[in-house]
Amino acid sequence: MVVSKNTRILIFAILSFFTFPATAGNVIKEIEGTVTDSSGAPLEGATVMIFASPRHCNTDSRGHYHLEVADGDDHVYAYYPGMEFANIYRKAEQKELNITLIKRKALTVNNRKDALNTAWYNPTQKHTTTYCNPLNIEYNYEPYNNNVKAHGSFRSAADPMALIYKNQYLLFATNQGGYFYSDNLSDWQFRQSTFQRYPTDDDVCAPAAFVSGDTLFYTGSTYEGLPVWYSTHPETGRWARAIEKSTLPSWDPCLFLDDDGKLYLYYGSSNDYPIKAVQLSREDFAPISKIKDVVQLYPKQHGWERFGKNNDDSIIPPFVEGAYMTKHNGKYYLQYGAPGTEFKTYADGVYVGNNPLGPFTYQKANPFSYKPGGFIKGSGHGGTFQDMKGNYWHVSTCMLSQKYKFERRIALYPAGFDQDNIMYCSTAFGDYPTRNAEYSGKDRFTGWMLLSYHKPIEVSST
Repeated sequence: MVVSKNTRILIFAILSFFTFPATAGNVIKEIEGTVTDSSGAPLEGATVMIFASPRHCNTDSRGHYHLEVADGDDHVYAYYPGMEFANIYRKAEQKELNITLIKRKALTVNNRKDALNTAWYNPTQKHTTTYCNPLNIEYNYEPYNNNVKAHGSFRSAADPMALIYKNQYLLFATNQGGYFYSDNLSDWQFRQSTFQRYPTDDDVCAPAAFVSGDTLFYTGSTYEGLPVWYSTHPETGRWARAIEKSTLPSWDPCLFLDDDGKLYLYYGSSNDYPIKAVQLSREDFAPISKIKDVVQLYPKQHGWERFGKNNDDSIIPPFVEGAYMTKHNGKYYLQYGAPGTEFKTYADGVYVGNNPLGPFTYQKANPFSYKPGGFIKGSGHGGTFQDMKGNYWHVSTCMLSQKYKFERRIALYPAGFDQDNIMYCSTAFGDYPTRNAEYSGKDRFTGWMLLSYHKPIEVSST
């Protein structure tokens, strides 16, 4: 078969979109070295990273590491609990790089002022008892990039998470220029509040939020550091910065506050590197434990993790991303999305452990959130939360893809745990009217069906 020059260029452009493991064609070399403290003692489990890149590795018991580097990977930095970050610029041909970490200085923290309670009840809001997917929210237009043809801007939202704050549900998603709030999971109001660092930036991508006392904390995906914002009045759209810049390259972050007051970060979005987990300081959000690799994909064993719209692409490695943590009955349920957000096969799987940093075991029923058919397809990179009556819900990313492959929407499904503590998400009637959080019964499907399907239409005019 003869392949034309234009065809070869197109194939190369498609393949270059994805991140592949380092190959001889694009890697300068493998660098190595040791990580020690100021006394020369080796540090086991230290993490060596390339700045603004998912490339990383951990040291062995001798403090030794091996790390593949590509062209331009000259900024190396390293982390170990209780130590200052080391930032090193290596020379292009440097093969050995030994790193010495010094003890972290004591931190001075200013106490925040007490927050005021906020009235939440709105007596004029209409009473709604059901909803349909995709959720009826004011999806933001996405005209800021070159993803669509001229005059072809589209609405989109993805990578959602939801929580309860001061007796209201808050919904956060990618690039919305704000967030949504509701009293019943049906009627959503938009609150404009941009989190752009610079005028040319996108807004927050794959956001993470958690509640501590009367304070709501919020951040987004970053390889180079974003603030962690906080607010006690998110209904105003006004936020302050708890810190100016996070320290880890945390794309698709999840912030999880455990019952004992310890804070954890789960992050990663790659078809090369696994999802990672680390304990954070409550004072400055810096890492204070070893960084653990907690979830990676096994597409040969787990067919739903294979890449492609029909899980049939064995050439391109699948993506693992969208970590989210839920604690139930003393168990930790670490959720993750795969194999790609543009596919109808996009789904969420879950690993279960007894500790927030693992080890975790693959749940026997996976993926737990899956919807490859119907009007709205896909159910990945989501978050699980409880409503004000204690019922579980799973909010997730689904695809519409009429104008562009990444034209996405937000879906909401009833979720929970069965008698064997198996996590599940009910997507079977996800395209049909569903009873919202005000309903106290078990079966949320209304039984309403589309009566106009394939029926003749008559019109009149005057």
